[in-house]
Amino acid sequence: MSSIMHYISYLCLYSFSRICYFLPHSALRFLAKVAGSIAYVASPKFRKRTTSNLALASKLQLSNRTIRQLSKAAFHNLMITLFEFGKLSRKSFIEKIVDHKSIDLANNLMQASSGIVFFCGHQANWEILFLDGILRFRKGMAIARPLKNPFICRWVQSVRETYGGEIIPQREALRKGIRGLRSGISIGIVGDQGMPESSFSSEFLGRTAWTSTAPALFAYKTNSPIVVMSIARKGKKYEITYSNPILPDLSAPLDTEIPRLMKLTLAEFEKSIEKNPDQWLWLHNRWKQETPAHLYYRFCMDSLLVILPRSDAFAEYEGLIPLIEEIYPKAFLTLLIPIELERHIYSSRWEIHRYIDKEEMLLEDYRFKLVFNFSGIKSIKKHFLRYSVFEVFTFSDIYAIAKEHKHLDPKTTYSKSEIFVRALCRPGTYWKRETHAS
Repeated sequence: MSSIMHYISYLCLYSFSRICYFLPHSALRFLAKVAGSIAYVASPKFRKRTTSNLALASKLQLSNRTIRQLSKAAFHNLMITLFEFGKLSRKSFIEKIVDHKSIDLANNLMQASSGIVFFCGHQANWEILFLDGILRFRKGMAIARPLKNPFICRWVQSVRETYGGEIIPQREALRKGIRGLRSGISIGIVGDQGMPESSFSSEFLGRTAWTSTAPALFAYKTNSPIVVMSIARKGKKYEITYSNPILPDLSAPLDTEIPRLMKLTLAEFEKSIEKNPDQWLWLHNRWKQETPAHLYYRFCMDSLLVILPRSDAFAEYEGLIPLIEEIYPKAFLTLLIPIELERHIYSSRWEIHRYIDKEEMLLEDYRFKLVFNFSGIKSIKKHFLRYSVFEVFTFSDIYAIAKEHKHLDPKTTYSKSEIFVRALCRPGTYWKRETHAS
């Protein structure tokens, strides 16, 4: 059944791309923007992820109004990219819409180097980068993650290889990439996606991000330069820019040179996002942490707000703070506490806000994806759901979830910390399933 559904999905997408192939470019972009506006309204999950990511990019210092504008623009950009895909197999289309900056630099490097590691990201129509590169430099390969639908995967790969380039899967990337670079074939890496399983992390747009070190590893192993490629939509055309080469220092040890190369590469790419933030793929969570195996899926969020109650009930809930730190080891944590408790000291992991009344609880902040509201004021839930928050939990909600999971024995009295853990975490992780005598 899944194979049939995959094939039907492929037929629908392929048919749509053929329609786009024959549409005038101006009409295609207009329809893409309309589709983007519809998707923005109809996809709250991706809209909230987008607005949260924009807000978390603290280096950009965006106002809430700008966040909303850029979020909608990001949907438009994605739809334009999807709609244009059907035209990419037409050589004349690419030649017509692409302009270059610093193309001579890239040409000189291609003549002087055995191969180049081209680093790029999901900007504007990122598919054009590889296809235009093959048309101009005649040889090259790129690493791509296979799509789940095998029919769509084969079709997409055939388009990407239209002009003679080679798409290599991740499992073969190291072997083929090193061999190709040493033989004079350049390699393209779309390296802006979050990779929480990576051992390398650095600041990216003001927030710690985990990143693949493949570009630096290829450069170091083959003594090849890294060149950052960026693409921006300028009116009806695209402008491709090549950075100055980032050269490996083979006299330095691998474990120090890899981080240096990656930081320089990411800093260069970061500049291009700052110039055109509306054209980056904000729908992807660049700062995602490694999914904690102990958490149930609905609680796997990377940006949390915890609201503590006033002093009469404060002590009951304060004990949850170190527990939340432990459960969420890499998440961005914000704490909202009553002003009379401002002398309380918490670890540096927390961003602290204080409130006097309910109105000051209503933070106008798009960063948070999950809220634990222990204030006792249920009515603030509606406020936070208007922003990027997916769910707001009171402690009553937490208790009900623990019962629903059948993680509470009716004969046992539990502390708030125990109930919290049993609601959020799987048995055998932070707690063990007890056996009780009947």
